[in-house]
Amino acid sequence: MKSVDYRFNEDTRLFNLMEEYNISSNLSTDFALFQTLAPTVQQLSEVIEMAVDTKEDNINKFSVELEKNYSELLNEVLEIRNKVQEPIILNQSSKSDNILQLLDALSDGLQKLEDKKCKFEEWEKLFEAENPNIDKQHQVKEENKDLDAKKEIMIETKTEVELKRTLWKSIENWKKMAK
Repeated sequence: MKSVDYRFNEDTRLFNLMEEYNISSNLSTDFALFQTLAPTVQQLSEVIEMAVDTKEDNINKFSVELEKNYSELLNEVLEIRNKVQEPIILNQSSKSDNILQLLDALSDGLQKLEDKKCKFEEWEKLFEAENPNIDKQHQVKEENKDLDAKKEIMIETKTEVELKRTLWKSIENWKKMAK
């Protein structure tokens, strides 16, 4: 805003000099635009002030929404984890094609959730950089070991899916080689 104020004051000074020394301008549109400049700058100042005043509230709302989104994401990860632990996956008599399709679908779902998580973390970092007061909320979050444990579940679930996919692919390859 300092830059806008500086430029506004500079334009005002130049137009005042033109009036003082009776310098006529053939550009009446420039003078008309200058006449609307002061109210526009005032309106801009008010909008910026209002945005600054509501910044804390908006960041707090965002933080609450982000936590809600994290919880939803972790619930989806837990659903995938439960599907990975279904008895059919560990049953050796199951059809490997069906199991591999299921594990591929679960892996794709986990990848989408991982992408979402990365987006959430980027947004979180952006707002932490914009607002140093968010550190207070972040400290509370760090104290919440339960949330950290849930974040580890995603890594563990991804590892479990990959191990089971590798197992079933190995079984499939073994059957092909044994023929």
